[in-house]
Amino acid sequence: SRQAQAAAHVAWAEWGGRRHVQAATHVLWAEWGGPQGRLVQMSSSFNILATSNNGVGFEQVALVEGVQAWPDTEQQITDLPPHLVGGTLLHCPRGALISGTSVTVTAMGADMRVYVAVEAIQADGFSLRDGGLTQALASTRGWLLDESAPSLCGEASTLTMFSMLAFKDRSV
Repeated sequence: SRQAQAAAHVAWAEWGGRRHVQAATHVLWAEWGGPQGRLVQMSSSFNILATSNNGVGFEQVALVEGVQAWPDTEQQITDLPPHLVGGTLLHCPRGALISGTSVTVTAMGADMRVYVAVEAIQADGFSLRDGGLTQALASTRGWLLDESAPSLCGEASTLTMFSMLAFKDRSV
């Protein structure tokens, strides 16, 4: 599996680790960042498993406009790109994915595309909270810069999104 370490945090998901993904008719979207975490799968015709090296559990919810960003906050995911709408969001409590966390995502049954949204611009003057993830994704073979990204309602930052095709029963 490929690994990426996320230090402090990114716009709304902190992933300090790996992703194993499969299932192509479905799009999986993952956010990396600070003490937050979330992944998204487009469609429900396959099974997806998400685990972490520190025991953090993930819950699956429908990815729709205004969905709760983390199960323990009121912040919402907005401005969803059309290709993410209807997917499955895998998320955990904000702050649960600390630096050094490795996340493994396995999708059973088909190939899929994995999406990772990362904080690109911090409008309030603070430094980015991506833990180096933007550079890691941009420089890792196979990750492509996506032309669109969702927003996090209530945050003054701008996100960018990367994606990678993950083949059935393979790791990303």
